[in-house]
Amino acid sequence: MPFIPLDTPRKATDTAFPRVSQDEQAARDADAEHLIRDEFNLAMPDDSRAALETDYRQRFGKEPPSIRRGFIPLANAEEAQAVSRGFTPLAAVEPAHPSILKTVVLNNPLTAIGETAMNLASQGVAMPVAGLAGIGAGIGNALGLTDKTGADVVHSVGEALTYQPRGELGKRPPR
Repeated sequence: MPFIPLDTPRKATDTAFPRVSQDEQAARDADAEHLIRDEFNLAMPDDSRAALETDYRQRFGKEPPSIRRGFIPLANAEEAQAVSRGFTPLAAVEPAHPSILKTVVLNNPLTAIGETAMNLASQGVAMPVAGLAGIGAGIGNALGLTDKTGADVVHSVGEALTYQPRGELGKRPPR
């Protein structure tokens, strides 16, 4: 069907092309602009983006929206998320039912012995380091450089550096 502008004279018997009011056409144009603006947030090759930008300029007579790319400071993260759909880190997704192999390995008594040994060995390294960090935090607290107590630092550093068993048998306390 050929394009017929609204301002062309119309015959009284011409019903093949429905006419719309200027208000309805303006609403349709606004919807079309919104749809095309959303397309700028999608990943596409550079030549496709250039063609979309040219089309946007021709249709709407203004510059296309700019896209924020690269590093976005956390202070501006909410604003950037509203503008584009950029990269969103995903949380680690654990399957609802672990695999049979994983279940067998983690519930094996030999694995529990190995996990206990890894826990003790990592504590042997972590506790002296945590103690030194606690001494440093105590000195920093005395000088007014930090609000953390030495005990809090020892606890957090020790937890961070110590291996935690993952299997049910490794998590159980010895009897």
